Amino acid sequence: MSRSRGLILACGAVCLFSAALFVAQDFQLRARVDEVRVPVSVRDQNDALVPGLSQADFVVLEDGKMQMINSFSTDPQPLSAALVVDTAMTADQLRRFNLVAPTLMKQFKATDEFAFYRYDHVVTKLSDFTSNPQNLEKGFDTVRTIGESKPPDEFGANLAVGPSSLRWLLDHTNIGTNGAPGNPTRPSPTPAPATSGKNPDAVSRVLHDALYNAAGDLEKRQGNRRRIIILVSNGVVAGTNEHPQIETVTRLFRDGVEIYAIDPENKIFDHQNLLRSYTHSTGGAVFDGSSDQAMDRALGQVVEQARDRYMLGYVSTNEPTNDRPVLRKIDVRVVREKKYKIVHRLSYMQYP
Repeated sequence: MSRSRGLILACGAVCLFSAALFVAQDFQLRARVDEVRVPVSVRDQNDALVPGLSQADFVVLEDGKMQMINSFSTDPQPLSAALVVDTAMTADQLRRFNLVAPTLMKQFKATDEFAFYRYDHVVTKLSDFTSNPQNLEKGFDTVRTIGESKPPDEFGANLAVGPSSLRWLLDHTNIGTNGAPGNPTRPSPTPAPATSGKNPDAVSRVLHDALYNAAGDLEKRQGNRRRIIILVSNGVVAGTNEHPQIETVTRLFRDGVEIYAIDPENKIFDHQNLLRSYTHSTGGAVFDGSSDQAMDRALGQVVEQARDRYMLGYVSTNEPTNDRPVLRKIDVRVVREKKYKIVHRLSYMQYP
């Protein structure tokens, strides 16, 4: 009897060990088959979207190593969009945005959802994610009120003055605060003099924090949605940011968030470099918003470009060599055609 019981226990132990080994192997297998999804837009020499491409037209490289595309789709995905507006911009720039903001809301579909944020030296969420455009009206009213409270030519709201070296230094300063202002419908009180003695009344602008917070909220949305941030800003960063740019970019890569920026000044150099850095690395784009007509056109195009993209999927053949995440570089090409402009996110974080 004791021998039979011992045999049963031994068999049970073997079964448990085998089950544990199977679970471990299954976990490793599932961990290795996580699909990397890459939204891609293709434009011709006239900057028009190129339709009708097939899976065979694309090549995907990861860290220079060719990958096999195992999923391909041209079906538009529902969007989770975070609208982020820099309310430290000038009165005219905010007026321009408010004038044509309805154009943006007309681009969304019933299956989309959107949230609204504004920032100066702090970040304030004006509306949580909703599929009802009317729920954003309060947020638009807030931005309109802030714009109307500014003097016509507010010197402190625009740091695009002085030598280019000074402007670059101000734009790349990673020092600042975060939190909710006392009254979200008014510009946040300036917390401290700016680091530049030339402009002591300048308002801090925590662009990095605003993008970091929006990305954190987008991270919680359903995985079948395309996550985007629509940023209305001239790219100025001043004062203190709790999250530096590298930390913000890492989060954007991790969550697969694309940034589309609308610049009310449309500068080729200076502050737009930061906007291009964010948009280019995440697979988005910068749009011209330097006039009423340009802003209206940009708000009409941004959602179209975010939605109408080819979706490529592959399982990476690269594996981390240790227990730390690895930043992988992505390169997507269209075979037999070198004149197309291809936009996609450039990197993603691969976890062990």
